Amino acid sequence: MENKEHKIGLLLRVSTKVQEEEGTSLEVQEQMGRELSEKLGLEPIIFNEGSQSSFRVEIEERIKLVELLDEISNNQINNIWVLNTDRLGRNSQSWFSIYKILISKGVRVYVGKSDKPFDLDNPMDEFIMGILSQISQYDNKLRRMRSVLGKRNSLKNGNTFVGGTKPFGYDVEGKKLVINQEESEGVKEIYKMYSEGKSTMDIKTYMDIKTPFKPKRSKSGWNTGTIQKMLGSPLYKGEQK
Repeated sequence: MENKEHKIGLLLRVSTKVQEEEGTSLEVQEQMGRELSEKLGLEPIIFNEGSQSSFRVEIEERIKLVELLDEISNNQINNIWVLNTDRLGRNSQSWFSIYKILISKGVRVYVGKSDKPFDLDNPMDEFIMGILSQISQYDNKLRRMRSVLGKRNSLKNGNTFVGGTKPFGYDVEGKKLVINQEESEGVKEIYKMYSEGKSTMDIKTYMDIKTPFKPKRSKSGWNTGTIQKMLGSPLYKGEQK
């Protein structure tokens, strides 16, 4: 038996911070994958994509997924595990690109807690896997539409905080955004430096070294992408869309 038969690639990904809080965090997924690996007697190889959405992201931008597909193409891995089928891809174009590789290599796909793989050499399993993928894509589109409509209605009703990560410079009281007086000084400095012709790298360095302020999401300091997003956000002009 080839070595690839003894390995299983665990593809981990969460779409939003909310998912992490609702019990499908990366740690929970890894634990589930490892438990199944042990049950099957397979060596788990972790491919951790972190927190990102695969709804719009192109396949070539998903580095860990591409690494997993390379391992499959190079006959190093013949089994994979995902929490559900939408972890592989949420749009038809990316899904069929992935599906082609899985079928050509006869990969066994394990989903969730089931120890029964989808054998893509089996026409019935192939058919069922395709249906499940289409259902997942449809469900995700509906969920996203409901989320957008819910946020829009909340905003129309006067709630200035409609979920997600609290923006830098603001606090949340009830469902309202209110100015954080201390952080607002950091926002003003960012705009002041930019108006004076400073680059986003200059601003990043200043925020990291000269101020006590930390960005909301990154634990390793400010980055130019966050600053560019803040400079382009209508929220700091008193507008919300």
